[in-house]
Amino acid sequence: MAIIQQDVATGASLSLACLPGGRSTPVHNHLGLECIQILCGALQDGPAHLRVGDWIAHQPGHLHGPKADSGGECWALISLERPVQFEGWRRAMGLFRG
Repeated sequence: MAIIQQDVATGASLSLACLPGGRSTPVHNHLGLECIQILCGALQDGPAHLRVGDWIAHQPGHLHGPKADSGGECWALISLERPVQFEGWRRAMGLFRG
């Protein structure tokens, strides 16, 4: 994940992310609105299967761990209103991602 722009005061960010085929993101909770637009490849996000050009928005409190289709990597543009909070051992270590 490469952060394109970030507001240090609020934690809002715009990032470019690449998820290798068949891999999942760590399960995380949203502390603010998240909007994702698929640029290349495909992604399973709960019941939603997103392909090139598709987008999805998640409200604060949404817990998920999207997975890229096994056919190839998935590239996405991700806008976060606030950083995400990881679950499991990442949460125990206080890890956040903006």
